[in-house]
Amino acid sequence: MTLAELDAVYAAAVQDAENEIDWYASHRWPWVILSWVTRSLAAVALVLGVILPLSKAPIPFFESAAQAAVACIAFAGLLVGADRVFMISSTWARRVNAMMKIRTLQKATQLDWMALKTGLADPITPQDVQRALALFKTLVIGSRQIVEAETSSWSEELVKAVEQLQIMIGEQKTAADALAIEKQKTREAAQKLAIASTHGTVRVKIEGAVERLVGSVRVTVADRSEDRNSPVETVIVPEVLSGIQAVTLVGRDIVGNPVVVENVVQVAPNSIADVSLPIREAGNPKAPS
Repeated sequence: MTLAELDAVYAAAVQDAENEIDWYASHRWPWVILSWVTRSLAAVALVLGVILPLSKAPIPFFESAAQAAVACIAFAGLLVGADRVFMISSTWARRVNAMMKIRTLQKATQLDWMALKTGLADPITPQDVQRALALFKTLVIGSRQIVEAETSSWSEELVKAVEQLQIMIGEQKTAADALAIEKQKTREAAQKLAIASTHGTVRVKIEGAVERLVGSVRVTVADRSEDRNSPVETVIVPEVLSGIQAVTLVGRDIVGNPVVVENVVQVAPNSIADVSLPIREAGNPKAPS
């Protein structure tokens, strides 16, 4: 090979490395811009989260300045999380790093070729040709290895980002479930408080010939019913509307005859009222109220 031919091979190797650099240079800018926008918004939101609690002015769409501050801090955390999960900042930093490594390798090869070239003249010996080609090969393989390393690093970061996203989703689900449980408990407590202000509890005492009752027994107070199996002497009926309410026991005796006992009770809010239901002997299936 002549010196001109070696120059052509060197130029091709340099162009190959230059193509890699150009690709990284052109594809980094969208990520750079998105990274700066994301981090800037996160910083602004964080500052607002610190300043807003000090303000006494009303904040639109929020009940208080403290609520707005919490929303700003949460938004800042969301932006930081998005930057990490979608590898916004790390992507452009990784590409700039790869670009600079290829550029360094390219410059080093250029200096080595200039040093080698000063001692060459046509006709070039086979040994010098091999040395030159080995130098060019180092540039080509080295730039490829840098690209492969960058791609491998991207793959590893992607796996970590997906894992982190799954963790974040799990944490948010746990938080949402906890919030839903708390809301349910609050609703139940409010309902119990509302019921307690207008309802009471009735304690029904079954007396007399209790042994007559066989099988299932139903005790009804107003619109509330409780089922029990014989033998039973006391039935608690909760959440009964306050006022004078009818109390009814319905059951059967051993031969299948109906046994019905009725009475009335005065129910006071948030209290327990006692009432007796006497079971008469056989021959009186329905006791007088």
